[in-house]
Amino acid sequence: MLDERVVCGVEAFNAGQYFKAHEIWEAVWREIQSPEKDYYQALIQAAVALHHWNNGNVLGAHRLAGRALKRLEEFVPGYLGLDTRQLRQVLCCILETNVSRLCNQPTRNGQSSNERDMKVHCLITYSVTNRNDGGL
Repeated sequence: MLDERVVCGVEAFNAGQYFKAHEIWEAVWREIQSPEKDYYQALIQAAVALHHWNNGNVLGAHRLAGRALKRLEEFVPGYLGLDTRQLRQVLCCILETNVSRLCNQPTRNGQSSNERDMKVHCLITYSVTNRNDGGL
């Protein structure tokens, strides 16, 4: 059974509260061993990447998306019953973005001119029936 905090983190993540999800998962991450520790680190990095992206920190998002995706590649998309397929797709899209073009855009009031267009929302689904075998 997944730690209840993990489920709370998924709920925060799915509500677009990426930084809150990061904080919740970090508490779990500190208490566990590999391979789960590496998996939660990937989720934490992904949550912070999306937090950065939605706040206009394109370079920070890009860096953390790359790290998170690299770690997630070590696990099947349904590991521990968490379906991360959509998350992986969003991270890939962030990595495919022309970071230098976005970082060099003129700003108005400290925000990118197309910041609204850059916001992303991503879901992680949780399957109770597959939580032990990692497959979805």
